[in-house]
Amino acid sequence: MPTSLFDITSFGTLADHTVAGFDHPIPAICYSGEGLKSPFPVGGIATGYFEIKGDGTLGLSSLYNSYVPPMQLNGALLTLINADGTEKPLDGVNAEIAVLAHFPVLNMRFVTKQSGATIWLRAFTTILPGDSEGSNTPGVVFELTADRDVTIRFAMNVGHNVEAGVQPLELSKDLPGAGRRYLKGDDYRGSFVIALIGDIEEAVATAADDRASFTLTLPLKKDHSRRAVFAWHVPWWIDSGMEPHMNRYASWFKDAIDVAAYLREHHAVILKRILAWQSVVYQSGFPGWVSNALVQSLYSFAKNTVWVDEPREDRWYEPNGFFVHSESFRGCPISETMVCRQHGHLPILLLWPDLEKSTLAAFAHFQLRDGEVPFSFGQPTALRDPRFHCQHPLTASQFVQQIHRYFIRTGDIELLKRFWPNVVDAAKYMAFLDIDDDGLINEHPHALRGDNWPANQFYDQWPWHGTSSNVASQGLAALRSLAAMADHLENHDVHESASKLCAKGLASFREKLWNGSYFRLWYDVQRGPNETCLANQIMGQWCCWITNVEPLFTPEETKLTFATIEKFNAAPTKFGLINAGNFQGDLGEAGPPNFNFASMIFLGENLCAAMTGMYEGYAPAAEWARRLLWTVHEHEGMPFDQHCLIRADNGQPSWGADYYSNLIVWGLPMALQNIGLREFSAKDGFIARIVAAARIT
Repeated sequence: MPTSLFDITSFGTLADHTVAGFDHPIPAICYSGEGLKSPFPVGGIATGYFEIKGDGTLGLSSLYNSYVPPMQLNGALLTLINADGTEKPLDGVNAEIAVLAHFPVLNMRFVTKQSGATIWLRAFTTILPGDSEGSNTPGVVFELTADRDVTIRFAMNVGHNVEAGVQPLELSKDLPGAGRRYLKGDDYRGSFVIALIGDIEEAVATAADDRASFTLTLPLKKDHSRRAVFAWHVPWWIDSGMEPHMNRYASWFKDAIDVAAYLREHHAVILKRILAWQSVVYQSGFPGWVSNALVQSLYSFAKNTVWVDEPREDRWYEPNGFFVHSESFRGCPISETMVCRQHGHLPILLLWPDLEKSTLAAFAHFQLRDGEVPFSFGQPTALRDPRFHCQHPLTASQFVQQIHRYFIRTGDIELLKRFWPNVVDAAKYMAFLDIDDDGLINEHPHALRGDNWPANQFYDQWPWHGTSSNVASQGLAALRSLAAMADHLENHDVHESASKLCAKGLASFREKLWNGSYFRLWYDVQRGPNETCLANQIMGQWCCWITNVEPLFTPEETKLTFATIEKFNAAPTKFGLINAGNFQGDLGEAGPPNFNFASMIFLGENLCAAMTGMYEGYAPAAEWARRLLWTVHEHEGMPFDQHCLIRADNGQPSWGADYYSNLIVWGLPMALQNIGLREFSAKDGFIARIVAAARIT
């Protein structure tokens, strides 16, 4: 590892930086310690995580499978031990800190205030596109170097012991360190290891018996790198529905020693593979704000995912287990919310389609006889308590589209045949929700008069009535997908009926919702029209573009629509797009002041609106997207805690930490190129190049 990991310039602003391991500058943001407002999550896919804050101290942790709420860790990760034996934690009090991260790699520089010593830290986990098993490694590699001879102590104070029974771990000579195994009776329940990579006789590792506390003290020679590993292995947990589960990583690692040995053996190749796939992103030719957002967005997989795989004879899920991304363990803990995954599943689908398949199979498994698809698998962490009749005007149509997206991504015709009955049943449920037989799904809010919840669509504190542009357009997009899938299966009857119903619905859509300048929010026979201009009013158009089917609306309609969105939704804020810039009615009807779905910025939804405008050739739309991401990464300084709702007046986060739907940024490269999933997933396309680079050895 070179002495300098990155150049210290342009604090808090996206700029090209020289970063160790890349043979080209990368677009990234260098934060001061206090300027990074969201701690960096250290973890792989569905391994649990712990945080390293910008001030060098430890933050939240789910290493014990403590997802809701996560545990709070304390203390500095690193301590400098002076020659006279005095100690100084390397934190914001004792050091000037700079941070430049490109997830899953964290780079930090500490300059001690007392002596001026400079210590560089690099930490990385395994996030490898195309390799879900490798990405499911519960451990981290640390690399340290300094500009002079110093002694450093790592301290991982994880908290109380996993179980009362504690045993030492016997580590091999080529893995010098310390560890503990935890048991309930004679049943293994977990283990931790901290160890060196390489032999340093002067290094000392400790592990406490009365608490899960692990230290590693090692001397650093000037400009010479040293590496260490911290590994965890806590295989069993019980969800909030009282169902026990085994973490998938326990299928290939028997304990933390296994994990540590794997990382010791493969750390150099793992880092090489990470930097290789990231180089493809950074050298893609996309704007720097897009490349930076793509890389950093994947942090959500460390904080919000579980992957279970019990070796039981009565298991119901796929052979590779059951993968779930929470809406947000910290902000809104619901297991795999369908309406959030409509946006957020894109990187799962694109980079780890095997995980996507397991999730879609679970939705099919829980589907009701009438075709209704569950809103989620449970909450806050339950995986087997599906929720129905919640946002149900969206769930069936989104399931149909997601099966279509999977087929386009993979070409797996056997899976399409397998899930075809589920798709047809979902389409029947969509028809059931069309109560006035106009070819469009109707709104079905269940909120009592004067209440906000449940609105039963994605803006779930804001009841809509009759027929809405957002929900109905997604239903029309599902009919386009249904017809396309029927074509592949040579099912001419379904293709014809879906096409006719879509044409009928489009005519109704224009009659009820087009006002000559844009599509109104909703139209209800009893209440009349609501002329609110929703930023993401024609989400169904975006859904059609990414699935390579015929768009719903004409260029003339979209040109007028986006010009109006510029006036009402973009112009009033410098932070992107207001959800409803010309809101009609009492703002209280759209939620409380700190959680208002009309006056605020819905990040995932409005990125979708911006992308739709980009597809339609509306020039300002790319700037809308850039401003939304500038708000998160630069203005807020929160790349690793991206919220659902942002205030339109000051750009500060309001609600929904670590939000699933923000992963929709993986749609930006498609919108920039005006292509769909077919081209994006082609053998020589962007995604294929990322996956191929991640396989380099």
